[in-house]
Amino acid sequence: MQYGTIMGLFWIAKFVLIPLGIQVPSLHVLFFLLTLCVPFLGYYFARRFRVKECNNELSYGRSFLFLFLMYFYASILVAVIHYIYFRFFDEGALMDFYKSSLIEFKSIATGPMIDTIDQMETTFDAFATMSPLDITFYFLSNNMFYCFIITVITAFVVMRRKINTI
Repeated sequence: MQYGTIMGLFWIAKFVLIPLGIQVPSLHVLFFLLTLCVPFLGYYFARRFRVKECNNELSYGRSFLFLFLMYFYASILVAVIHYIYFRFFDEGALMDFYKSSLIEFKSIATGPMIDTIDQMETTFDAFATMSPLDITFYFLSNNMFYCFIITVITAFVVMRRKINTI
């Protein structure tokens, strides 16, 4: 839970960049870069857990469970912040920003890009009709799905079997 709390606080700090990115769009790039750091941070925490708590031996199952629970606790923590933001602060500002950005991009797009942008607009329209609780559960399920994939891979990298010496 401790590592999940730290990861969750990192995710909350990342999430703060999204609404701030409405005023300063380059913060969205920073959000994306920090998102790419999540698997590496998870690896660092799992390796630290292996060294400090497991005498530098960690089976795949135990590393998988550690990582999965860490991401689970982080997802729950950031879901609370998602709900608070979308329930009390957003009022559709984020969707309006992304939709207006799409409209601007559509004016310069050509060919098949226009069809893709139309599909994205439809998706944003559907997303805009969701309640704050629906949005929170959507982000929670996305976080858990992607973190499951990261966990499967990272657990292989982190595990270390006991070396038998004769």
